[in-house]
Amino acid sequence: MSPTLKDKKDVLEILQGLKGLEPLKELFWSRLGYDSVNIPLSRKGWSETAKNALAEDPVVWAEGGAEGAFHIIYARMASSGLRRTDERPVVERLLREHP
Repeated sequence: MSPTLKDKKDVLEILQGLKGLEPLKELFWSRLGYDSVNIPLSRKGWSETAKNALAEDPVVWAEGGAEGAFHIIYARMASSGLRRTDERPVVERLLREHP
C-alpha cells in the first residue's frame, strides 16, 4: 500500500520539527510502521576508534521486512560535529552485524 499525501505531510512535519528522540520513535514506530525493538548493542570487541566515536552504546530501535531483516539503529556520536572520519568506523562495524 503506497503512502497517501496526508501520510507524507505527517512525516515531513515530524522531520521539520524534529527535537529530541521521541519524535523519531513516533516516526519509525507509529507513522512508518516498523516493529519496536529497543535493544542496546554492546561495543565490546570494537576497535578503540569506533568505540570512542560514540557517546554510548548504539540501540536497535526498530526492525522491518521479512523476519526483521531490516534494522533501524540509533547511534549518538561523541562529537557534536559530524565528521566522516568518526562515522566511518562506526558504520563499518554496524554493517558487519546489521547489513
